[in-house]
Parts: sequence; C-alpha cells; structure tokens
Amino acid sequence: MKYNVDLDISVGTSHSLILNKIKRNTKVLEFGSASGYMTKYMKEELGCEIVCIEIDAEAAEKARKYADLMIVADIENDPWFQKVSEFSFDFILFADVLEHLRNPEVILKQATSLLNNDGIVLTSVPNISHNAIIMELMQGRFDYRSTGLLDDTHVHFFTRKSLLKLLDDCRLEPFEWLTTMRRPDTTEFQQKYSDFPVLVQHYLENRLDGDVYQFVTMSRKKKSDENPLDFTYRQHINYLDLDHCQLYWGEDSSFNELSSIQVPVVFNNDFKTYSFDIPLGVKGNLRLDPANTPVYGAIRGVKLFEITSSGTKREVNPDNTKITSQLKPLNNIYKLADERDFRFFATDNDPSIYIEGISLNGNLKYILEVEMQINNSIEEIITKLSHEMKNNELEIMNLSKENQRYSEEINVLLAREKELLDKNTAWSETYSDLNNQFADLKEIYKLLDENHKTIIKQNEERSLEYVSNLRDKEILIEELRKEISLMKYSFSWRSTALFRRMANKIRGK
Repeated sequence: MKYNVDLDISVGTSHSLILNKIKRNTKVLEFGSASGYMTKYMKEELGCEIVCIEIDAEAAEKARKYADLMIVADIENDPWFQKVSEFSFDFILFADVLEHLRNPEVILKQATSLLNNDGIVLTSVPNISHNAIIMELMQGRFDYRSTGLLDDTHVHFFTRKSLLKLLDDCRLEPFEWLTTMRRPDTTEFQQKYSDFPVLVQHYLENRLDGDVYQFVTMSRKKKSDENPLDFTYRQHINYLDLDHCQLYWGEDSSFNELSSIQVPVVFNNDFKTYSFDIPLGVKGNLRLDPANTPVYGAIRGVKLFEITSSGTKREVNPDNTKITSQLKPLNNIYKLADERDFRFFATDNDPSIYIEGISLNGNLKYILEVEMQINNSIEEIITKLSHEMKNNELEIMNLSKENQRYSEEINVLLAREKELLDKNTAWSETYSDLNNQFADLKEIYKLLDENHKTIIKQNEERSLEYVSNLRDKEILIEELRKEISLMKYSFSWRSTALFRRMANKIRGK
C-alpha cells in the first residue's frame, strides 16, 4: 500500500481543501480511496454515503469498513462503470488520481455522467511546471521518485493550461481554483534559487505557477459556453511551508485540521499580538499550536473577545484577561519555570498548548488575541536554553543548600524524636512496673479484705459465745445468790454463825 497515510494534515493541503468542500449527508463517489483516510473522515465526521473505487485490493480492504460500496478495479481496464451506472452523486472526487491515468479524459467523462444536476467534481493534480522541476531540468535531471511531483507511478502530467483544457474537453466548468504551494527548497528536490544566475532567479520567482505544488479544482457540468470564469491567473496563495501559528477548536477537546485558523508568525525576541478571527457557529474548546517548527517562546497574555450582533467587540472576563496560568502543554512542548509568562520550548514541528477555561457557545463570533514571542534561531534557542540551564543549575544549588538545611533540621528533629521515644520507653516501663505493683497491691488488698471479713466474723462469733457464757454465769450467780439467801435464813446457817466468826478471827479477818 503505497498511499497509506493518516489524515493528520496541515490546513491548506489538497486533502483538507477537498474535504472542506464536501457537504454533510451527501452522496460521494471517491476514486482512489487508498486505505480510506479521506473516506473515514467523510463517513464519521460528515455522515456521507460513499462509493469507493480502488485498484489496490489490500488498501481497499482497509477502506471497506468506511464505504457503503467498495469496488476493487483498474478504472482504465476493468468494467467498473456498470456497477455504479444507476447511481447519482453530489460529489465526485479525484484526489491525486488523474496523473496516474493514461487517458484521464475518458474516465472523467464517464464519471461526470454520474453527477446530479448540481453535482461537483473535485480534482487535485501535481503541477509539472513547478520551479523545482524546471531547475532540475536546467541541471540535466528528470529523476522519478517514490512519491511527490515525479512519483514513479505518474503517467500523465499537468500544467494550469493543460488541466483547464482537460476540464473543458469533459464539459466541466471550474468555479473555484485552489492551490497548494511550496518553495523549491522545501520540496523533495531541495533546489535553491541562489544556485542560479540572478536573471534566472528573477524569472523563476515571477512565474505564475512557479511555487504551485498542486492544483485543486471544483467544477460543475458546463451549461453554456458564455462568460466562463478566468482561471489563467493566480487566485489563491497557499504556502504550506510558511511559518505560522494555528488555532484549533473542537467539542470534547477533539481537534482536526479543518476546524482551525493559521496566522503567519514573526520569529524574533519581541512580543507580538496574534489575532485569530473565530467564525460564527464554533463551539467547544481551543488549542493553540504556537509554531510549525521547533521554537523557544513565551506567552504573556491571552484575551478572548466576542463580537455582538451590532458588531461591538466586547472582552470576555475582563477581570481575568491574562490566562497564561490556564495554558496546558500537550504534544512536544515543555513548560519552563517563570512566575510571569508561560515560557516554553517546542522540540518538533507540531507543538500544542491546550487553553483551559475557555468554551465557545456557537452563538457569536469570537476573536482570540495571543501576546506571544517566539524564536526559531538555533543559536538563540541554544543561548536561551543555556541560560535556562544556568538558571536551573543555580536553582538546583539553592535547592541543594535548602535541602541540606532541611536535612540538618530534620536530623535535629529526629534526635529530639529519639530522645522523646527513649523517654517514652522509660515512662512506659515505669508505667508497666507501677501497673504490676498496683496489680500486686490489689491482690494484697483483696487478701486483707478477706482476712478482715474473716476476723470480723470470728469476733462476731466469739462475742455471741461470750454473751452466751456471760448470761449462763449471770443465771448461775443468781441461782447461787438465791441459795445463799435461803441458807442465811436457814437453821443450820444460824446455828453455825458462832463458828464462822471464830474461824474469821483465826484467819485474821
């Protein structure tokens, strides 16, 4: 599959110019669909009904899932027309196809018969009269290559006049004529004007189509021979190799090349305000590609204005005009430290910055202004990066000193923590000992309490026994008293009274 590419194209390429002309929900006949990179866009983004004709079976198989009908055929040798003769199409595409045909007039006439009354044929073909090829011829070269203006599969070559003649022979009338343009030094031939005499340089630089890489045309069926539009002069300047910045818009942060604006950029060390006119009906978020080349730059401010129905320009969120803090680096871009500006370094040709906090509602026209300074000079970039590295080294040294100071403070805190931990351990051990002693004291108290209760019980029992014995003795004494009293009054007691007195005297009482 020689022509298997992704639709990640810059605005202004032949593919995007053609796709930008296709209307939504229309019927399309696409010749040379390749692997389906354009087919996919027309199906998924535009909702078109698509019939594809592709010579490469492998590529056709990849594109088949996006096509309503896929025909694998060599359109100059295979019977493809019968398979689509009952169809009528709004758009017929020959994107980089006609140059591969030995007799493009026959195929173009057949295809034109399939157009509806207001149908459009879109073509893109390489320009054989590009200055780079003339410069090659002047140096004795005409070497085919795998791709480009002298693609080794090209069998038919076009200039502006020969393409106009082909369209006229097929009864097609172009109503829009677009181009893609490259300077000779940015083509695959890398030719330089400075390699030729001054007079030759001036002649080549002033040629009508000297820098035109491809012609892109939109044509309808010719209805009369009166007052045809004049396309014998330059109408469209579209350099793909000029330096530019690009603003994208899209819902759900989904961006594509057809929803974007390019603005030329100036590379120097001065800040410049770049203005992007956003058309009516645009919804969603914004992404800024600050350049199409590696650069060192800074963004100082971003302002969004809405254009009211009366044409008044009114700033959105005037209290927050500088939203550099809401810029988020995406692809191939590195944010550099800066408290005031959004400074960055882009490493390749596709740097991207997402603008957070802005969402367009589609009801108004908008203007976005970006105050930016960018420089693509290798020497300047090296100087700036060297300066950044020195600043970073100083910052690293300061951070290292700060880190050392923090380390010392942390060591002091760690020592203090260890001291406290040791004290806490000692306190824990003391607490444990006291807790054990308290447990022992509780046991002793429990034993003493039990002994105390036992003694009290024993004393109570002894008291009861003593009281009982005392009562018994009191009763006995009382009984003895009674007996003695009885004895005193008895005869025997009285008769022996003399003898008791004598006995007492003898005892000395």
